[in-house]
Amino acid sequence: MRTELDFWHRIESGLRASLPVTLALLLTLVCTLPLGPPGLGQIMPSLPMICVFYWTVYRGDLMPLVATFVIGIVHDSLSGAPLGGSAIVLLTLQGLAARHRRFFHGKTIAVVWAGFAALTAIVQSFGWLIASLYHLQALPLMPAIFQAFLTMALYPLIALPFGVILRELLQPLPVAPR
Repeated sequence: MRTELDFWHRIESGLRASLPVTLALLLTLVCTLPLGPPGLGQIMPSLPMICVFYWTVYRGDLMPLVATFVIGIVHDSLSGAPLGGSAIVLLTLQGLAARHRRFFHGKTIAVVWAGFAALTAIVQSFGWLIASLYHLQALPLMPAIFQAFLTMALYPLIALPFGVILRELLQPLPVAPR
């Protein structure tokens, strides 16, 4: 009886631990679906960026680098973007978020949102540069700027349900003091 309970406990723990990556993949699918008018994909908010940032800050152990790389490759494959570009951008965002994790710990959502906005501006600019280099020409800047602002604006709407998931299904990781 005890072994059976241990088995189901491990299954439940594994399913809970896979939630951040699963949610990131689902939101990647949502933001790459051909919905709406033509050209909307160029300005569609980067929902995977929100996922990678949020889960790196609050449960970095559940958003491994390999998963972030796969999310980026899936995004590029579905959106038609240069293969690997999104992976580089997401991994850069993850590295920056992990580096500043202690700063974000215990801060209000407004402070974390402002930090997300700053990092989004940096990595979206980097992503625009990568795409421009890939196409050997400077791509229009306005779609990238609009996409960045939409991504920044949507952060609290995505982060709040993630907070409920974190609180109810997962436990926040403690942050070691400086």
